[in-house]
Amino acid sequence: LARKTDFAKILAHVGQWDFSLSANPHSTEVWDRVYPGGYERLDLGYPRNDPYTTATAEDIAKIRAGLGIAEGQTALLHAPTHRDYRDGFVPDLDPERLADELGPDYVLLVRAHYFYGRSARVGGGGAGRVVDVTGHPRVEELCLAADALIADYSSL
Repeated sequence: LARKTDFAKILAHVGQWDFSLSANPHSTEVWDRVYPGGYERLDLGYPRNDPYTTATAEDIAKIRAGLGIAEGQTALLHAPTHRDYRDGFVPDLDPERLADELGPDYVLLVRAHYFYGRSARVGGGGAGRVVDVTGHPRVEELCLAADALIADYSSL
């Protein structure tokens, strides 16, 4: 793909830029070397990743409470990816069975791939310790709430 890219044409347009938005100072430094110009550099972060470095213990406690995770419970986030060869969401592990085997000190948060809609159609089993979080709007909040992630090659 890079062989077909007209870098000279891209560089010719750099002079027309007013701003360069960057996720962090390191990216800005690299960008400056690759695209030298007089534009203003703005290190504004990366909205999807910033919560991982800015969330406080209070923020995380609020997220966990909102998800129904009791204080002292260990939360596991299960987020498998879409399988082309399957129709609908069919997890390789049985969430209710896992919750039953882990016991009352654990809660299993299940997030299906967005291809399957807003529900994984799980939950209620495992003595109420399986929670369908597929429809939750911010995956980074789910990751912050979880103590561990059970995933395959999913790109959360």
